[in-house]
Amino acid sequence: MNAPASHARNGHWLLRVFAVVASFVTFASTITPAHAADLDVAKPLFIKGEFKKCIRQCEEAIHDGETEDEWRVLLARSMMAIGNYTNAFSVVSTNLEKFPWSVQLRLLGHEVYRRNGKPEEAATLLEQINRLGGSRMWAYQDVANLVTMGK
Repeated sequence: MNAPASHARNGHWLLRVFAVVASFVTFASTITPAHAADLDVAKPLFIKGEFKKCIRQCEEAIHDGETEDEWRVLLARSMMAIGNYTNAFSVVSTNLEKFPWSVQLRLLGHEVYRRNGKPEEAATLLEQINRLGGSRMWAYQDVANLVTMGK
């Protein structure tokens, strides 16, 4: 009679482990796509010309810990669109070191630096893009980066 009791205990233990793992997987899957969905909301705001709303969306995502360079690029682009060149400069200049591999941030930075009267620094960003593309071309195989490299 001990054998069935031990099987019952093992079965309950296994069910508990499964429930904990399933709960964790469900919880983790709800966290990960949330920021991606926000970017899917922010990009159409920019396209529709709702730049101030797009700026707020980007700032919230960055404040909440979003780590993708796309958020900074979209934020600076939105600021440029409303003529806020100094804030766009601040966004780009503070994030170039955080994203040393971002060719999109550097290309946008070229325009931002030029608009802020810094043509030498702007030229340096183009040189950095060429170096990155030459030494790490394998890292830039997605559409957005290929288009950036082609510009």
